[in-house]
Amino acid sequence: MFSCNYWTFLLNQRVMSNSTEIQTEIESFISDQVQNGLLTPDTGIAISVINSKGSIYQGTFGLRNRNKKLPVSSKTIFPVSSSTKAFTSLAWLKLSEVNNVTLSNPLNQNQEQIKLLDPIASASASILDILSHRIGIPANDLLWLLSSFSNEELANRIQYLPALPEGFKKNFTYSNLLYSALEIPFKNLANENLESFITSKILRPLEMSATTFSTHEKFTTEDFASPYSGDHSMSFRSVENILPAGGLQSNLEDLNKWLRFLLLDAKNDYPMMLKSHNTVKEPQGFILQGLEWLGDFPDYGLGWFIGKMNGKQTFYHPGLIDGFSTLLLFSPEANLGISILINANLSSIPGLLAQKICNTLSGIAPRVRPEQSPTPPPPPSTTVADLPKTVQASAAALVGKYEDPAYGIIEILSVQQELHLKYGTHSWPLTFNDENNATFVVNVFGLQLPIPANFEITGKKATKVSIPFSLDPRVSMRNFLSC
Repeated sequence: MFSCNYWTFLLNQRVMSNSTEIQTEIESFISDQVQNGLLTPDTGIAISVINSKGSIYQGTFGLRNRNKKLPVSSKTIFPVSSSTKAFTSLAWLKLSEVNNVTLSNPLNQNQEQIKLLDPIASASASILDILSHRIGIPANDLLWLLSSFSNEELANRIQYLPALPEGFKKNFTYSNLLYSALEIPFKNLANENLESFITSKILRPLEMSATTFSTHEKFTTEDFASPYSGDHSMSFRSVENILPAGGLQSNLEDLNKWLRFLLLDAKNDYPMMLKSHNTVKEPQGFILQGLEWLGDFPDYGLGWFIGKMNGKQTFYHPGLIDGFSTLLLFSPEANLGISILINANLSSIPGLLAQKICNTLSGIAPRVRPEQSPTPPPPPSTTVADLPKTVQASAAALVGKYEDPAYGIIEILSVQQELHLKYGTHSWPLTFNDENNATFVVNVFGLQLPIPANFEITGKKATKVSIPFSLDPRVSMRNFLSC
């Protein structure tokens, strides 16, 4: 067995002698992925590898904007998406020190701040439980992706979302909604919101001046990467209603400062992350795609997945949002930090690239897995006009508004002999299998996802619409009642 000191010494010697080897391996890997059709030519990629002493490797490839032929640079801004959670967790650790807050104490013990459906969970859930995803409420991501609710409104609707059986404090259940809801108790304790605190207490002291919370105005006025899915451009996804969970945007230069801070100055928080970890009981689908080499069943604590990199404890987090895929990784034991930013949708390339880099540094032969993306089945093609006249008449009775306490109001509209389902600012045509069952197709993360809608008709009027409004099959059916 090698000691940690020997491992660090060995790694540093390889860094000094093999930086050219890393560059060669990365360029070869990217070229291979393009030739194999797994990476679109001109995809923008920014990569940085550091240790506690400085830079090991930094490189940029492709275009941040293909139409304007603008190249990626070390200053190009990418959304880091869910890697924001590590900043939110650190903000809570800092606040706990200043305000003498015990993160493991019940969140609602003095004042109800985030109400949960289960009264026992509501009474005993802690900040630490939320920061480590052990509340048990499935993702319900379509609630923030498709609605126009503010962060505060979303937090208030969590009380109507059921947890999984045996989920509370026992199983890992990833939730952007709960992370974002932490804005409320944080503001009550700090008298400022999380974004302001993170900016003033973390980003500015680290001189991360290019790192900010996402606003649409910046997409066209700064050195910002544009989102793509394969050969096609995508629209920027607004995340302004879940900023604490996924709202930060940054570049390589700033992320180098963040990872170096984690390697040098965050050692006091390292035991806390290990202590608060959660064991993942089942693979998390595309969230961990390309990162299987870090452990098929990783742990999670305070905004980081916790796995093993060639036997060394490693913290990492992927970030996925429409048109972008990112990965941040650091290992105090291996004295290594990696940032990979790419303007490609739902890509496993960041994880595979990180594996390539780690294997090159350690001299271990690579193990490459092909990129895959979920492909949902095609929706039925029957419209209202295609149905028999008796069914058309029944379908006409579906027009109206329906409400669910968590998801709010949907509306069934008649548009040129077609029925549409309207939710928030979105509207989708309904396709029918029969008079009670229809499907609408939602575009999220560049995927066309068919979602069924079941209508319960009493007399001549529909009284309920049941919809599994989620990307997560474990989420229970939502029942929208006529209103």
